[in-house]
Amino acid sequence: MRSRLFTLFLLLPALLAAQPAHAFTLLSQYILKGWQGPELTFRFNPTSCTDLGIPEAMVRTAIVEAIALWNSVPTSSLKLVLGADTTATGLNATPSIYCGTDVTDPDTNAAQGGVGDISAEGRPTTGLIRLNGLASSDGYFADATPIFASIALAHEMGHALGLGHSEYGGALMHWTVAEKVEFRLSQDDVDAISWLNPRSEPGDGILGCGSAKVTGSGTSSGDGGNGAAATLALVFAAAAIGWRRMRVYPHPLTSS
Repeated sequence: MRSRLFTLFLLLPALLAAQPAHAFTLLSQYILKGWQGPELTFRFNPTSCTDLGIPEAMVRTAIVEAIALWNSVPTSSLKLVLGADTTATGLNATPSIYCGTDVTDPDTNAAQGGVGDISAEGRPTTGLIRLNGLASSDGYFADATPIFASIALAHEMGHALGLGHSEYGGALMHWTVAEKVEFRLSQDDVDAISWLNPRSEPGDGILGCGSAKVTGSGTSSGDGGNGAAATLALVFAAAAIGWRRMRVYPHPLTSS
């Protein structure tokens, strides 16, 4: 019995080490938590886009889909809301989504998002999402396909929430979205937003952890989201087998 248990304990570190590590980062070293409150309202400035030749309906659809995607994470306590239209640009406490020509590297960026001020407790307090309205650039937002418009906007919305880039290629928050064709969140994206805005309530699962699932349209593999559960299942199965074998083939009794 002791030898079998000893073997299990030797195997456990190797099994745990085989699980994928988180690849997500935060937008700033000073961001420690998500936005304050249960809701965060984004406001769209349609005039700024139509003035630059970007269809209002195109942007509005992408905003609605991006909000729905981030709201689909069951382990995040933050709910995103699209508020009334605005004429505001720049950083705001209710982040503005608008079109402008002052995008960094306009030939490679269809949009840019981020946070401005950060509170003393490490929460973002202002943010923005700026869409590329420079018609002469390769990143002109009006040239984006509907699926890429939603992908780009959801990616920049992640930045406005405080998330940085991920090293995992399958993540929405990977450092480049130029080649992405699937509108979805990977397990790494789910872990990232849940880390900033954890949701813990009775009945949410073992030790308050819910069953977060990869969400969005399309399919992919390699997220490893259920790795911990698989490891525990394997350990318990091995222990059960060892216990059964011990009962069927007991060691002879010894006396001192």
